[in-house]
Amino acid sequence: MEVNKGEALRCIDISKKYFAEGNYEKALKFANKSISLYETPEGKNWLRTLKENKDKKPEPASTEGLRNRKKADTSTREDSKPGLQNKNYTKEQLEEVEKIKNCKDYYELFGISKDASEADLKKAYRKLALKFHPDKNSAPGADEAFKVIGHAFAVLSDPEKRRQYDLLGPDMDKVPQRPSASPSGYGRQTYYYENEMTPEEIFRMMFGDFSFADVPRTQHFFYQRQPRYTRRPQQQQQEQNGERSLLYTFFQLLPLILLLIVSLPSFSGPKYPSYSFSPTHQYYKEAKTYQHEVPYYYNPSNYKFDDSRHFKKFEDSIEQQFFDTLVRNCELEKRRKSARINNARGLFGVDQKALEEAMRMKLYSCEKLHEYNFM
Repeated sequence: MEVNKGEALRCIDISKKYFAEGNYEKALKFANKSISLYETPEGKNWLRTLKENKDKKPEPASTEGLRNRKKADTSTREDSKPGLQNKNYTKEQLEEVEKIKNCKDYYELFGISKDASEADLKKAYRKLALKFHPDKNSAPGADEAFKVIGHAFAVLSDPEKRRQYDLLGPDMDKVPQRPSASPSGYGRQTYYYENEMTPEEIFRMMFGDFSFADVPRTQHFFYQRQPRYTRRPQQQQQEQNGERSLLYTFFQLLPLILLLIVSLPSFSGPKYPSYSFSPTHQYYKEAKTYQHEVPYYYNPSNYKFDDSRHFKKFEDSIEQQFFDTLVRNCELEKRRKSARINNARGLFGVDQKALEEAMRMKLYSCEKLHEYNFM
C-alpha cells in the first residue's frame, strides 16, 4: 500500500545501518520487511546487493574504542549536569520531599481548598515547583517529588480530570491510562493520561525556559506577552461596522432575552446539596445510596431536602454519575488491555513476557461494576 512507502524506506535505512555494523542477519531481516511493506526499486536493489555480499560482511567497529568513547562522553555529561557539584541538603528539605511523595490528597499537597480557583492553584504550583525542582533541591527524591507536583497540577488544572478526581479521589490513579515517558514514575504505581504534559513541560509553560544556574535568586518570572500590531484604518472601520451591527441585533433580541430571564425559574430543576465520593475536610459525613448502597460523603450543614421524593432524586443522580464514570473507565481499560496484548503479539513473533504482563492487567472499573452486579 502507498501509505507504507515511508515506513518501507525507513526499513532500508535501518538495514544499511545494521549491515555497516556487521550484523548481516538483522540487515537482511529489515530489507525483507521493506519489500513486504511496499516494494520499491531502492528496496529491491538493496536486497539484491545484500545477497550478493553475504560473504563480504564489513568488520564491526572496534568495541574497545566505542567503550572508551562512551565512558568519556558519559563522564563529560555527568560533569556538566547542573547541581551535581553541590549535593548539600538540609534535614528539613528531606522531610518535605518525603511528605510530598507520600501525600495522597492533591488539594492538601498544594494547601488549597477543594473549591479553589485556577489562580490559587497556579500560585500554589509555582511555589512548590520552584522549591522542589531538582536543579534547586538536592535532597534525595526531590526529582520524584517534582514529578508528583507536576502530575497533581496536570490533574487539578484540567476540568474533566479534576471532576473525575473529585469523584474517585486517589483511586483515580489506579485506573490504567497510557504511561508517561518517565521511566521511574513517582516511586509507586501511577498512570498518566495520553495528553498529559511531563513535569518539565508544565514547569517551562509556567515559568518559561530558564536555568537555576543562570538566573539570580531575586529575579521574578512572568509570562511574555506577544508584541502588539498596529491596525490599519480599513480594519478599524470594519470592526466599527461590525460592532454597530452586533448592537442593533442585541436590541432586536432584548425583549426575547428578558422574557426568557423572567420565565427561567419555572424551568430550573431541583437543587441538590454538594457531595464527594471520597472524604475531605469539607465533605466528611458518610452515607450510602438507598438503592445500590454507593458510598458518598456530604456536609451536614447543607444536607437538606424538601421531602423524601427530593432526597431519592438526589441519590439517583449520585448513582447515575457514579456508574456512568465506571462504565466509561471500564471501556477505556478494556481497550488499553487489548492494545497491550496486540503489541505483545508483534509482526515478527510474540514477546512472551510483555504478553503475560498484558494478560495480568487488572480492569479496576470493570471489577467495581461486577461488585455492584452492574454488568
